[in-house]
Parts: sequence; structure tokens; C-alpha cells
Amino acid sequence: MRGLEDDPYFGAPFIDKDEWREVPRRHRYIHGGFTGTETLFAFYFPTDEEYRGRFIHMLQGGTGGSEHTAYQSVLGETDMIDFAAQCGAFYVESNQGHTDISGEYMKMDPSVTSWRASAQTARYARKLATEIYGETPHHAYLLGGSGGGLRAVVCMENTRGVWDGGVPYIAGPCALNGPSVVINAARALGPKVEDVIDAMAPGGSGDPFVGLNAEQREALALFYRVGLPRGSEFALRGSAMDVTIGMAILTSTLFYDPTLVGDFWSVPGYIGADGGLANSVLNTHAKVVKILTRRDLGDNPDVAVTQGFWGQSNDDSPLGLVLDGPIDFTKVPGSRVTVVTGAQAGQRRVCIATAGDALLVGLHIGEKPLEKIAIGDELAIDNRDFLTFCYGHRHQIDRFLPSTSALCALGKAIYPQRPVNQATTLVGLGQTGCYSGKMIFVNNMFDTSELASNAADYMTLVKGQFGPDIDDRFRLWLNDNTTHIGPTSPVATTHLIPFMGSVQQAVRDMIAWIEHDVPPPASTGFRFTADTGMALLALAENRLGVQPVVVATANGAIRADVAVGEPVEFEVAAEAPPGAGTIIAAEWDFAGTGLWPIKHAGIDGTAVRISLGVKHRFSKPGTYFPAVRVTSHREGDIAAVHRRQINLARVRVVVT
Repeated sequence: MRGLEDDPYFGAPFIDKDEWREVPRRHRYIHGGFTGTETLFAFYFPTDEEYRGRFIHMLQGGTGGSEHTAYQSVLGETDMIDFAAQCGAFYVESNQGHTDISGEYMKMDPSVTSWRASAQTARYARKLATEIYGETPHHAYLLGGSGGGLRAVVCMENTRGVWDGGVPYIAGPCALNGPSVVINAARALGPKVEDVIDAMAPGGSGDPFVGLNAEQREALALFYRVGLPRGSEFALRGSAMDVTIGMAILTSTLFYDPTLVGDFWSVPGYIGADGGLANSVLNTHAKVVKILTRRDLGDNPDVAVTQGFWGQSNDDSPLGLVLDGPIDFTKVPGSRVTVVTGAQAGQRRVCIATAGDALLVGLHIGEKPLEKIAIGDELAIDNRDFLTFCYGHRHQIDRFLPSTSALCALGKAIYPQRPVNQATTLVGLGQTGCYSGKMIFVNNMFDTSELASNAADYMTLVKGQFGPDIDDRFRLWLNDNTTHIGPTSPVATTHLIPFMGSVQQAVRDMIAWIEHDVPPPASTGFRFTADTGMALLALAENRLGVQPVVVATANGAIRADVAVGEPVEFEVAAEAPPGAGTIIAAEWDFAGTGLWPIKHAGIDGTAVRISLGVKHRFSKPGTYFPAVRVTSHREGDIAAVHRRQINLARVRVVVT
């Protein structure tokens, strides 16, 4: 482990910008880097009046590569400069050792990009703050989400004394390729996914396997066995984002394991080589007969992923390609699309989704739109790389932990194993569970990019290192009813909750834990076995964590069958866990609009638990999923903007 001594890999620090800025609040901005390296940093120092002797260091998610994210609302309702100042801290970020984001950075020493560049940035930030404020910062806190969360763990495991505490979130250092499990189940289910979702929604049959074939049953069963809980089945609809992330993971994996695809289709023990995917393969040629731009495709959300996620296209970029000849569109998403003839011959892209009769050509990091594609150009379309990724979870088990138990027997992996694991390819180093300082880990139950079971895996590693002392060093908070990014539209808020309030609270609790010896609320209670999947404990007193527990009924049950105009009695019971605060709001949405028009009056932030009722009549026949959303806050502040802890519950009402 490295401590506060400088890392000899890095040359002398330099500063190329030092200025006062007034937005979003007055702060001193300093930008620079380390001579002889690609590492760049940016520091944001508040005024003397706001500074309280600490700093917060944020690691950008994804692959990293930028030191310019501070003005974004990373934590939800506020930019990071504001958030840090509210915590009495200056804010630190770096590009984590590299400027390239196309994948070439993986040729660098992974210890530099995973933790050493961040550690050296923190060391210099400490020295510079000493010069500016006249005293050395007394504490430092590390924060990171998704890929940044993975690297935050690695940073804390490989240093001592650089950071006092860390809050990794939506990360889950893992032994399992979770996105592969999810994407394969979505591929196998196809249109049947709607039956699965309905069966497992509130008031459904509870049996998701009815009407499925053997391949679909096996893929869905594994979805549950690796830790995805009941209620997360909507993720199996598949999306352009899922395909984009999955193929990006495959690309990074192939950098370290270049023979993976070839072996998958040729070596016995892999389903591709054994012929089990013969009916799933798409390998064909076709010609372009029509080209659609971003403007032509309108508000298609899959197109928005192409333009908005990576930002390399514009409204006039060709993103949709209509081809001649019959093509099985159920097999197209995820396919490699190679231009065979024309001005862009040799260019390769990925089909992320379809729109009508068009293939949507996605852009990974570093790629540009096929601006010179023309009608008559020939394309090769091949989904064998995608199918390889879909079964990658079988072959990337680097250790036996709870999330991988369904893929093991007799203490051995069932399938042939690859030399590297997905988590290692994304970060460059594996995780051990042995770290310096304290950690509050925040993950989400419906996250299909970084499974909650992956975080449970890490808790297992931590227990192995610290044993009975784990409660002095570690917390795991799990948020129910939310995904990797939470709701992205008003309608989505009726089944998903925003979760960044729990991360905000974790940072505040980490400061109190480290500096004032105030233990944070206990880790979230859950059960996880391959037979039962992963589930949170039912009662607030057992579930613990920071999120309120919410239960709803319609006419006393999870489902009500009523006539048009007949009154329905809705009730909600909610409770905040011990030490997590009090209830500050409860609201209903009966129509699924996300407008939440019914708000319970009289909630003043003093009650730990509530039990309330409301009546509603439906004027039109149909199947409805009324939702109730409950919010708690540590200090019971009903006007609070930050650190709001939210949960919801839904019921089914069938109106005839």
C-alpha cells in the first residue's frame, strides 16, 4: 500500500489555470497536471468562510478520462461545487490518469488509471490546500459511482492514509458478469417478456415461467438466481442502452482476452461450439436502400441513446439504415455491422436497436457516424460477437461468491473459464475487501449494470478481511425500487425512485463517522440464496439501512377488481428504519402519469411511521397500477431538497 509519499511515476505538478469564479458560488478554480504523464486535475476551493478543513474527491464514472465534471449535477439536485461547499470541503477531480476514452488507455499500466493517478492527485490537493488555507486538510473523502465506484474501491484497497473514508455507489466489485445474464434473458424471452412482467407485477399470477420454452426458462431462472429481485423484470424488455453497455464491456474484455469469441464458437464446452445457438445466429449480407438521419427518426428513445449518451452525432447524422432482403429483426440488436463496399468500406459499428424497418447504428466511445454511407453500399450483419457476450457470465467467474453460486457445483465452475473477468477488464485490478479507512457502499436492487448481489459479494470479501470488526469499517445500503440511473421520465417515477439522496446522506454520515465517531445507520438487511434470489427483509426494524419501508393495499389486498365508478379504499403503511429519520411526505399517483396529484396533508416530519388511507374512483375500464411514494429525511425537514430518502409501493386495480 502507498501512503502520503509521492509516487515516482508522476513528474512535477504544474498549474495552467488559477482564477476565481462566481458560478455556481464563489470559488477558486485551479487546473493543471503532472509533468511527463497524461494525468490532469481540477480543484475547486471555496472561500475561507465556507471551508472547514476537508476535501471531497470524486471519481468520474464509466471509463473516466475527464477532469471537467464538477459543474454537472452528479448528485441529483446540486452540482458538486455546491455540494462540497455545503460539506465544508473543497472539491477534487482528475481524469484518472488518461485523456483517451476510446479504449486505447487500456494499454497503459492499469495501476495508474485505476488508483495511482487519483492518489497522486489527492496528495497534491492536500499540499496545495495547505498553502492556500494555511493548514493541512484534516480529512479526505472519496466518492465515485459506477465505474468510478469500482475504482474508488481499488483506490482505498491500494493506499493507506490518502483518504479517510469512501462512498462507492452503483458499483459492486464483482465476480459475476451481471449485464450478460440480463441481456441474454432479454434476448431469449423476446415478446414473452411482457407476460413475465405481468405475472410478477403486483396482483399478478406470481409464476413467470408459464408459457416459456426451455431456453427461456433457463435464462429467466438464472436472472433470479444471480440476485435480480422480483419487480425488476421490466429490465428484461431490453434497450439500446443495455446493448451499448454490453458491447462496450465485450470490447474491453477482448482487449485482455482476444481469443474469447473464436473459442466460444470452436471449443467444446461453450454453447456456441456445441451447436446450442444454431437457431439464434444471424450472419448475412444486405444492401442499403434508405438512410434515416437523427432528424428523420424523431423522438425514438433508442436514437436518443446514440446521440445523447456518447454525443458524437447530430440531427443530420445517418443513424438508421433500411436494407433490402428479408432479415430476422429479432436477431439484429447487438449485431456487428461491417461496411463491405463504398466510401466507408471496412468500418464496423453495432446495431443497438431497430426502428420500424431500420437498423439503428450505435456509436461506442471514440466512434463517429457513418457520414459517407450511401444507398447501394453492402453491409455484413453478424450477431456472433453479441451472442458470445450473452453467455459471457458462464465463463468469467474469478472467485466463488454468492452471485456465482448458480454457475458452480462441487466448488467448481461448471463451464470453461476465461483468463480474465469483466470487472478486471473495466478497472484493471480485482478487489480484495481489504482497505484503509471506512466505507459506506450504496447500491440499488433493480440495477442491471452493477447488480446489488455484486455489492453483497463485496460485503462477503470485507467480512473475510475484518471479521467481527466489520461494523467498525463498513456499511452496505441497498435502495429498493430503483436502477443504475433511476427514473428518467415522470411516468417512470411511478415504479422507480431517485436514489442520490442516499448517496448525499452517506457522505454526510461518513464525515460524522470519521470525525465525530457517530456510527451511521446499520447495513441493509437482505436474504440471498440461489433458490430464493435476493430480497430485502420485510420490516423496517429488520431491513435497517436508510430507506423507508412502504406497503400499499387496495381494498385490503394487493389487487382489487372493481367496476367503473366504484370507490376503492387505498391504504399505505410506511416506516423509517431506526436512526434514519422521520416521514416528511406521502403522495399517490392513480393513473400512472407521474404527476403525483394526491398528497397527504398533516405530515409534519415528526413521525417515524404513518398509516393513512384515501379513496379513489376510476372513470374508465382498464388495468391500473396505482403507486404511493413516501419520503423520509434524517432531520424531518419537510422542505428539504437534499438527502431525501424515497421508496414506493404499487397495487393492481382491474376496472370493468
